[in-house]
Amino acid sequence: MQLLKPFMCGALAACLLPGLVFADEAKSKTDEVIVNGDRINLPKLTDETATGSRLNITVLDTPATVQTISGDVIRLRGDTDIVTSVTRAAGITSSASTGSGGFGFAARGFGSASVTLLYDGIKSLINVGSGTYPYDTWNVERIEVLNGPASVLYGSGAIGAAVNVIPRKPSAVQENTIRLAAGSLDTYSAALDSTGPLTDKLLYRIDASRNTSDGYVQRGESHSTAYSGALKYEIADNLSVTLSGDYADRENIEYIGSPLIDGKAKESLRHINYSTYDGEVPFTDSRGQLLIEWQPSDVIHVRNVSSYVRGERLWKYASRFVYRPATNDILRSGYGTFTQHQDQIDNHSEVAWQHTLFDLENTLSFGADFVRLSNDRYVDNYAGSDIVDLRNSNPGKFPTTVSTRNYQDMNVDQRALFAEDRLQLTQDWSVIGGIRFDHSDVHRKDLVADTIVSKLYTPKSWRVGSVYQLTPQFNVYAQYATAVDPVGNLCCISAAQMAFALSEGKQAEVGLKQVTWDGKLEWSAAAYKITKNKLLTPDPNNLGLSLQVGQQSSRGLEAMIALTPLENWRVELNGTILKAQYDDFAEAVSGQLVSRDGNRPTNTPQKSANLWVTWGFAPQWQAQAGARYVGDIYANTDNTQKLPGFTVVDAGLHWDAALNIGIDVRAKNVFDKFYAYTTSSNGANGGQWVLGAPRTAEVALTAKF
Repeated sequence: MQLLKPFMCGALAACLLPGLVFADEAKSKTDEVIVNGDRINLPKLTDETATGSRLNITVLDTPATVQTISGDVIRLRGDTDIVTSVTRAAGITSSASTGSGGFGFAARGFGSASVTLLYDGIKSLINVGSGTYPYDTWNVERIEVLNGPASVLYGSGAIGAAVNVIPRKPSAVQENTIRLAAGSLDTYSAALDSTGPLTDKLLYRIDASRNTSDGYVQRGESHSTAYSGALKYEIADNLSVTLSGDYADRENIEYIGSPLIDGKAKESLRHINYSTYDGEVPFTDSRGQLLIEWQPSDVIHVRNVSSYVRGERLWKYASRFVYRPATNDILRSGYGTFTQHQDQIDNHSEVAWQHTLFDLENTLSFGADFVRLSNDRYVDNYAGSDIVDLRNSNPGKFPTTVSTRNYQDMNVDQRALFAEDRLQLTQDWSVIGGIRFDHSDVHRKDLVADTIVSKLYTPKSWRVGSVYQLTPQFNVYAQYATAVDPVGNLCCISAAQMAFALSEGKQAEVGLKQVTWDGKLEWSAAAYKITKNKLLTPDPNNLGLSLQVGQQSSRGLEAMIALTPLENWRVELNGTILKAQYDDFAEAVSGQLVSRDGNRPTNTPQKSANLWVTWGFAPQWQAQAGARYVGDIYANTDNTQKLPGFTVVDAGLHWDAALNIGIDVRAKNVFDKFYAYTTSSNGANGGQWVLGAPRTAEVALTAKF
């Protein structure tokens, strides 16, 4: 009953509050549904998935939980960043912070180090622990989420989930779209999308967006600029080449959270930022890609993707704020600057072959990956601390005396071979298996001590699954999969950590998926258990050393429903119930080894849910509202600091003002809920709480021509 409360609250809000449905974006691979006269691209279980498999099969026929959020849906809801969009999927919650570059997810009981981020099927940044691209949703065609282990497809760092952001592609139909928006907190945005043919064989697409805001805390200014462009040359009917490029420049909000007073954050300090005047968090990312697709016959498809990624990042802030009750002020410390330069070259090659094997239909996909990564990281820690009043009326400046330096150069050469196969045993029964062999040569050079440590990792990941069709478009499936995670993020892994093997995970999952009621109702449900072992835990005989013997596990239920009962109504509902715990894990506390067995991992809610309702209540008018529920989480491994759960409601209204012109009015956090969604671990007694934004509103105008 407790899990249903947020669903019922969201349903009530949907009846009382307005929202919008306005399909003004480019068409994706999803089916079209007419809602009050507008065409909305809505994901279907019968769509092919590019993330759950490489076999060109549908979500319905994939023995795993795969969710799709179309770009049309993302933009009509007013979700301008990737994290907000992804956390509307079942079982995915946010742990994003300034330190993680504005990204961070928890999935199936595992944190962001176990959730891999992809851009068009390629890891946008390989295991550096702080993603910064892609961020803006303007150029997104769709986002696909593969819940559970994904290492067999994408390598290490994917025990919890894989998130694949797929950009819009050049179209043969000429379309131009402009969007202008303004809202609370001096928030402004402008965006342009243009696509169409240049010649009968050459297609183009250009996306550009600009966002600025003063933010919901003091000195919370942020801005972002993003450009994407692509040219597709159709050399022949069966051969095409696409050259694309992306550039993003972002100045993130420099906000590390609110300090704890009497064990929790205070609403009276909701808008206070304890940073200095001159803190900054800028990111610049650029990416180029060459895609070659060739279909020499009806049964063979060849695909090669070559890409280059360049990232420049800077973090400059104080990370620790401690309340002093005796003097009623804040002790600010933990000053540091973190500079990263990253270059990454990828090449992904794959072949898909449809044929018969023992007179049975069979599809085989195989290929190879190559990655070369260079990541330079320069960390300067600054001595001292200072005192600021509760309102931080005199923020001060960053100190100038460096106390310690940690400079390193990481170089990774990774090669991988993979294969995946689907055999149709009968008309109703298929089996799918996959395997991946990785060969990662890692070199860490300490630029201060002038020492080099090298490590070769050769993990193997695999999965096997089966799908049985109970009735047409009603499938039951089972799957067993393995995966691997590094014991530390490659951007800041220590020489001591490199001595250890990769952590290993395994999952068993069963589920049901169905499309029924003439396609108006789709639902799926899954039950799973994941175990991750080879965690680092202190050596009981020498607490200064680590042993790789720890283990954590999770088991849970996930369910999703999409219902279109009438032409002008749409209801989407998902939820998860999870039990995650440390099975064998200890920490050194004041010189003593303290067990954490049975405790819940940090930033991991046991329950979460999302509801979204759309209603076309009159000609040229649409309404929608949604509720997001996230259960309580712990800020520390001893489970003494708990952040309360929360429910946040969003809503809006759309009016078709004229032909190809729409006006949207949206509100986020309608009831102005005071809540924290994650923590900063660098503070005392569980760290600072990172607070969510208060109620905001915006008006947007969208025009097509």
